[in-house]
Amino acid sequence: EEAAATAQFVAKQKILEEERVENEKLAEKERAKQKAREDAAATAQLVAKQKGLEEERVDNERLTEKERAKQKAREEAAATAQLVAKQKMLEEERVENEKLAEKEQAKQNAREEAAA
Repeated sequence: EEAAATAQFVAKQKILEEERVENEKLAEKERAKQKAREDAAATAQLVAKQKGLEEERVDNERLTEKERAKQKAREEAAATAQLVAKQKMLEEERVENEKLAEKEQAKQNAREEAAA
């Protein structure tokens, strides 16, 4: 009877040990799955962040291009305004020279008439 009880106890201990080992393996598998899920989530987060940064870079590039275009337009407008001002000044000089030439011609005509 005692031998049977001992054998039964040993068998039960063996079963419990096998269950413990099995539970340990299952727990290890579960931890591995959890780690894989966490890694996948972290990777997805990194990918999303990279995508966001890339979109931001592209937006900044577009803004830079727009800014360059605006700057070029400002420079061209300034150059045009400068040309217009210079042309106006030259036109005023031409008119002034024309008036002086007319006065000079009138003086010349007066001298010639006086001499005649």
